[in-house]
Amino acid sequence: MTSSPLFEWLVMYHLEKNLSPRSEYLSHGDMPFAPEGEEVEGSFGCLIIENGDTLAERLREERIILDRRHPQFKPANDYDEFQDYLVKNGKKDGAFIYDSLNQRVARVNRLSNNTPQMDEVRGYQTNLIPNDFIFDGRTQTLIERDIDDHVGTKTDLAIVIPEAYTTDDSHVQAYQIKRTAYGNLGLGKVTHFAKGGLQREFFFDYIPTGDNKSELMGVYRTYHQEDGKVQLLAERKVPLSYISKESLEQIFAEEILRDAA
Repeated sequence: MTSSPLFEWLVMYHLEKNLSPRSEYLSHGDMPFAPEGEEVEGSFGCLIIENGDTLAERLREERIILDRRHPQFKPANDYDEFQDYLVKNGKKDGAFIYDSLNQRVARVNRLSNNTPQMDEVRGYQTNLIPNDFIFDGRTQTLIERDIDDHVGTKTDLAIVIPEAYTTDDSHVQAYQIKRTAYGNLGLGKVTHFAKGGLQREFFFDYIPTGDNKSELMGVYRTYHQEDGKVQLLAERKVPLSYISKESLEQIFAEEILRDAA
């Protein structure tokens, strides 16, 4: 699993921009921000495709990036630079390229979702996400209609681009803050995809603590391929009071080492 900081950066940004401004409306889980599976009004979302310094040119050559001018990269050496760029360029639901070699980011305005390579991946797309990817707790096997009804264009791209365009010397990753509500809280989640499908996700939800009480926590899940299908590998619940940029770095590093063991 990659050691890129993008996942933890997006979790922090999700906390700061989507959860914290709604903190006064939190009501112990009995009033979700949006019904599960529906778009959360006013929330921020984004898709980020990550690789080395050649990714942007590759995607232009493959006619995936349709912008006429080359992406205009800006430094993103740390979280402060990264979040500052998103604030200025993110709008409501943007797409970006991240050059992990030089730690820089650029907004992309138009992405194609119609290539033969992508269509080939869509033939087995349901195997690249777990059964509960759309609705938490679902156990029924995903079918193509679930994708058609509930997976939007940016999530579709997040799933298929790493699978279709990863090569032996170019490992493409995709990260997303989803604007679609997930779980009881009714807020979106942060996802990370690579070749082989979903790698990990993080979302905020009310977790029962006993005596008919619940606590708002972050839920961190990691995944792997088993029997040709993405399956849950591990889950960790993190109290909201414990979440900071430093603690997330530690949590995710521990999980990466544990998964690799």
